[in-house]
Amino acid sequence: MIVAIMHMVIAGNHPELTKAELLSLDPRAKMHAEENGVFFVEFHAPPAEIFQKTGGVIKAAEWFLDVPTFDEETLAAILTETLPNRKGRVSFGISAYGHTGGDVKKLGMQVKRLAQERGMSCRFVVDRSPALGAATILKNHLLEEGAEFVLVQKAAGMAIGQTVFIQPIDAWSVRDYGRPSRDAHAGMLPPKLARIMVNLAGNKMERTLWDPFCGSGTVLTEAVVLGYTHVYGSDIKEDALAATEKNLSWIEQQASVSFEALTFKHDARDPLPADIPQMFDAIVAEGTLGPPERKTAESFSKIIQELEEFYRVVIPTLVGSLERNGVLVLAVPFFRSQGEEHFLSLGTLSKERWTYARPDQHVGREIWRIKTE
Repeated sequence: MIVAIMHMVIAGNHPELTKAELLSLDPRAKMHAEENGVFFVEFHAPPAEIFQKTGGVIKAAEWFLDVPTFDEETLAAILTETLPNRKGRVSFGISAYGHTGGDVKKLGMQVKRLAQERGMSCRFVVDRSPALGAATILKNHLLEEGAEFVLVQKAAGMAIGQTVFIQPIDAWSVRDYGRPSRDAHAGMLPPKLARIMVNLAGNKMERTLWDPFCGSGTVLTEAVVLGYTHVYGSDIKEDALAATEKNLSWIEQQASVSFEALTFKHDARDPLPADIPQMFDAIVAEGTLGPPERKTAESFSKIIQELEEFYRVVIPTLVGSLERNGVLVLAVPFFRSQGEEHFLSLGTLSKERWTYARPDQHVGREIWRIKTE
């Protein structure tokens, strides 16, 4: 019998979107309570494979114990026993989530002292915040040459875990800033969000995927990295198609992936050309977000009206191009003005939706997922 291991999953700034991503990748996963921004999850699929596929998971730890309170002496003894027994110096860190009622730095120094009394050479790694960042963990090789412990304050007691996954920030940076065709002025879709959106379409990579607003090919790039082998991209701009083709050729070499891709000029409001497949298993895209210039009060309502008219044509057209049990994942804009959020009114389509935006952004993204039966 396989015993499921509880994992403590730390998401980024959009935890509900990350939760949906995880359940798309592993529909049989059991989500337990969220405590201080940390999800407690029992996975059915191999967790390591799930974490490597995600765009939203920042850190994940294996839970191994609950304790009633933050008692420095008790915790120090537990963590010292858990340190890896290896030759040479062991580096370790401790991250705390929620108000633990204790001093993590003092706890770390106590662990270091106890380890040294046992003849171990130790280095305690600290950061500016109570929780270590991905860069600090990776730079100090904590997962390979030591350990990071995670303490999560719960409604009753405190959970302790050991980190097993850190988001590979260098790889994400290469795919964002290192690709050959990148237009920082075009309101680019972040690669991590593109990854999340592709994952929201499901975990069957043998299917066909189409991006009808392909831009520089961010969605398609993430799709082929995940394992999609048949992808299609279209756009109304010739330079966007050229950028997509360039970036797909680059990722083919960069990630050593094999796939078939077809790009073509097309307006998403129109029927597909006769020489293009008419039906797709998944459609994943970021649609137009509106004019890039700063919105004025006078133009604000007009922009929303124009976008609503556009998407009322586009969405039914895209849904009509889905195979049975197909999935449309579409990012549409929402706007912030004078402390209020304004969402597009697009009818009563049966959909799931999540928001994605930084606190200082005037234009955010609303992620829609529509499934056909």
